[in-house]
Amino acid sequence: MARRVFPVYDFAVFGIKGMLKHFRLFVLTTLGFFATMIAAAGLLAIPFHRLINRLMGVGIDFKYDIMTCVNKQECLGVFGRLCQRVCPMVSQFTVMFIIVGIILFILMIWLGTGMLRILLQLFDKGKSSARNLWGTFRFVPRFFIAGILFLIAVSIGFALFVIPGIWLTMRLFFWKFYIVDKDMGVIACMKASFHATRGIEWDLLALLLLGITFIAINPILGLPAFALMTTAAYRKVQK
Repeated sequence: MARRVFPVYDFAVFGIKGMLKHFRLFVLTTLGFFATMIAAAGLLAIPFHRLINRLMGVGIDFKYDIMTCVNKQECLGVFGRLCQRVCPMVSQFTVMFIIVGIILFILMIWLGTGMLRILLQLFDKGKSSARNLWGTFRFVPRFFIAGILFLIAVSIGFALFVIPGIWLTMRLFFWKFYIVDKDMGVIACMKASFHATRGIEWDLLALLLLGITFIAINPILGLPAFALMTTAAYRKVQK
């Protein structure tokens, strides 16, 4: 059987050109993402105002001790007394912390589905809108469950001497795209990605390493370029 053509260089060129062409859209999308997360975090922090006020009071009480401790033993003593004051306060809000964390995580997944919609529209139509960041919420449960299954599978693979973990990561690389693009279920998106990436696992690894290099050089430009690279690669395996 002839080896499938997977032009990593062409994907990189597409990603860089697309990033430069749609840079304004990526800026607006990033601002929309952070504005949504900050606004949500601010609203969710309202129930914690009593805890925040109490912690500020503790900080004032210990300000002098923290600034004047001169040796390790004395500083450890101050830290111990501080923990004795703070830990009981925080423990009263443990359940609320968990609930807030889950809500913010779900919100991040929701925004992530919107980002995938934007990337697919940029590749297919050459244009999109930052308004699409607030994608379809119905994808969130599938994203959450599929993400857990993906992490379990990859973790088992990495436990088996790393190479199987890398191989599984590449084979399941596009599961997120299949949920948003094809409206697939949890198991179906995994199967579709596993089938589509057969024979190109190490090409995908090369693409991933190239994207990481771009991000390391310049995160602001590298992240959108890498996102477009992976989108182009996804569309390639559809053919």
